[in-house]
Amino acid sequence: MKVDTLDDAVKALAKREGSPGKPLKNPGRDIGRWPDERGDDPKAGPANIVDLPTWAAERHFDYVIWTALRPRFNDVEGQHPKTKEDAVAHLRRLSKDQRAKAKEYVQYAPQQICTAYREHIASCLGWTPAITDCC
Repeated sequence: MKVDTLDDAVKALAKREGSPGKPLKNPGRDIGRWPDERGDDPKAGPANIVDLPTWAAERHFDYVIWTALRPRFNDVEGQHPKTKEDAVAHLRRLSKDQRAKAKEYVQYAPQQICTAYREHIASCLGWTPAITDCC
């Protein structure tokens, strides 16, 4: 994404990740950023993203942004599947179009997002990362 400021990047990502014509309701909460404006130590990076400062430096990035959406499961914000089996069962029940969108979302999530859920989805459904390194 080519933008002039970090704020412009956050706004563009919020617009892209929202529904058509309706950007995210709370970009301050729903868009992660590093380093953030609270003055956190840029050498440390966020606790939930391993080696982000190193990854960014290797690519000559001054800033990194990402979606930081809260979980949503069965149309309930903040809820997530109780087990990885529940997650796969849910994905199998989706309509053809919904399933295609879910597959694309899973396959294009950064490879660093390696969770027990993602590993189980890959094992059961064959939804492996589409790219091995995003940059």
